[in-house]
Amino acid sequence: MDQLHQFHKIFQGLPVISFTIVLGLIVLTLGRKLFWLFIGAVGFIAGLYISKHSFFGEPSWIMLLIGLVVGIAGAILAIYLQRIAIILSGFFAGGYLMLSLIYSMEWHMDLVPWLFFMIGGILGAVTTAAFFDWALIILSSLTGATMIVNALPLNLYASVLILAVLIFVGVSVQAALMQRMVLDHNKKAPDSF
Repeated sequence: MDQLHQFHKIFQGLPVISFTIVLGLIVLTLGRKLFWLFIGAVGFIAGLYISKHSFFGEPSWIMLLIGLVVGIAGAILAIYLQRIAIILSGFFAGGYLMLSLIYSMEWHMDLVPWLFFMIGGILGAVTTAAFFDWALIILSSLTGATMIVNALPLNLYASVLILAVLIFVGVSVQAALMQRMVLDHNKKAPDSF
């Protein structure tokens, strides 16, 4: 069993898989608009991953509790320190996405997963800082799509196809919502002449 499946073994059971898929759909389509939920979801995933590797052999409820605490802390941080929280979420989303990519290709990186997490994290943080709105849209679409695909028992080819379609849908929906918000804002703004 590869590490990605071991990581998602925590998500056994229909209620938890359903929760993961629903949360993934919300993050996929509304991650920019509900950035605090996106950041909370990324915190939850990061907390699960960190606890899995830090508290190996402990009961799964401890890992789940740590994931929830980190997720809730991330959501609270997002509400009060929006810019910092979003850059941090870019870091954790980038790290999660990099590890998901490596594990889905079945590369066995037993000695250096943290190096790849850091590389993905730095890329995610820099991207989020440089292209704030679009980075939120892209990272939340990638994260939501990855959450959904990882919760489903799919082979590699089906995973890649569904992931690509979900990313396209997520970016398209969020871009349309952003465009509509801009148009609504422009209609409400008084003319300067």
